[in-house]
Amino acid sequence: MRQAWLSLLGVLSLIALLAIAWRFAVTLTAVPRPITPPVGKPDEEVWVTQGQLVTEVPERNEVWTLQFHRGRYDPKAQTALTEKSVCQVRRKGRIVTLFSAPHIFVRFKERVMVMEGGVTVVGKLARLKVQLPRLTWDWGNGRLRGSGPIRLDGEWVTGTAEGMEGDTTLQRLHLLHPQLCWHRPTHRSSRGAINP
Repeated sequence: MRQAWLSLLGVLSLIALLAIAWRFAVTLTAVPRPITPPVGKPDEEVWVTQGQLVTEVPERNEVWTLQFHRGRYDPKAQTALTEKSVCQVRRKGRIVTLFSAPHIFVRFKERVMVMEGGVTVVGKLARLKVQLPRLTWDWGNGRLRGSGPIRLDGEWVTGTAEGMEGDTTLQRLHLLHPQLCWHRPTHRSSRGAINP
């Protein structure tokens, strides 16, 4: 009789341990509920952490993708302010230009993007890097306007300027009071190499 009780106690203990183990397994593998952002009123500001804004300019076959670390969107004013931002420009599927800036302010009604706080522009096709304090782009007409001292570093040229104006439609850049030093690149590219 004692053996029967010990056997029964052993089986019940085993079942209890299995039930506890199963409960822990279910608890450990349970999928947490997704965290949904608070839904505000349509006229309130929205704060976003790590997002992107995409602007298409179909008449130029361009897509501008602005990735940012933190941003704020105001639906009343239709403006966005982003921090630690990188803007990538694609034309016909190819990356042509990269912009990076600590702060980028986008005014959607006016179709204007203002980059501030130390802007770096890398032109992939021109193989040129430009650094300046502030850059304004009006994507409605393609106008670029840079202010402050500008530093240029490229495959063919280095130098400084006091400001710049440009046109993204015509892919032109005009420097104000430039001081440039032209040189031959250390390696010849297959495109556009100049024969001696």
